[in-house]
Amino acid sequence: MRNILFTTDFSDCANNALKFALPLADYLRCKIYFMHSNQLPAVEMQMADILIADVMDQKNQQAIAALNQLKFRTSEYAFQHNVDIPVDHILSIGFPAEEIMKAAEQLKPELVVAGTTGEGGFIKFLFGSTTTHLIKSLNYPLLLVPADANNTSIKNIAYAAGLESDDVTIIEKLLTMCAQLQARLFVFHVDKVLKESDYDLMADINKKFPEAIKKNSLTLEVLQGKSIIDGIDHYLNDRNIDMLAMTHHRKPFLDLFDRKIPQKMAKHSTIPLLIYQEVV
Repeated sequence: MRNILFTTDFSDCANNALKFALPLADYLRCKIYFMHSNQLPAVEMQMADILIADVMDQKNQQAIAALNQLKFRTSEYAFQHNVDIPVDHILSIGFPAEEIMKAAEQLKPELVVAGTTGEGGFIKFLFGSTTTHLIKSLNYPLLLVPADANNTSIKNIAYAAGLESDDVTIIEKLLTMCAQLQARLFVFHVDKVLKESDYDLMADINKKFPEAIKKNSLTLEVLQGKSIIDGIDHYLNDRNIDMLAMTHHRKPFLDLFDRKIPQKMAKHSTIPLLIYQEVV
């Protein structure tokens, strides 16, 4: 069975992300693994072993109770919607990014889901700077859900194409997801200065998906913006997009993962961000 790895710190932000994870698990036919990682503060790491054991035992008991509550919420959702969503949990001790990476390699999930905080947005989510490490290193799709995201009905998904060699592979994956969600896929490329080659490359992508375009389940567009962020923002609003997908390249993709640009996006973005690693 396919899996979703849901990372949580039991905050309101993480609880909001669960509202998106549950219907996704239903539509994608996935089992949900709720994951929490307990990390001792540095001051506690200097304590005597027996005191550390007591602290960890208390933290683990609290975490298990919270994880069981998430399972209960899943059961309630499944009962209300007459669906079956299998669940399990992972409770680990260590640095969150490392623990998430290890769990993902074991589960090979369809998605790793995390809530994002209000301040710092996509760059700072429930484990703070953990996002930066996951964006760069996680080998599985990472879904970041902003704290103020509220439309859990995903019907329009946009993919910001960098017009790279792996765009076709990512579009194929997104079309499969869209078919399961009964959603439309909008693929677009935006830049401040457009080149003839941009249109040629998008035309090449067009030739790869004649059936999807014919069925109106896929739209391809090239557009110019005052800035990349403004262009993306206008496109998301104009098309009523419910989820934005991007590919993280080891070489900067449209500079979207520069320190400043994601923060600018987060200030006015209220939709989930789905990040794929480049296909090599």
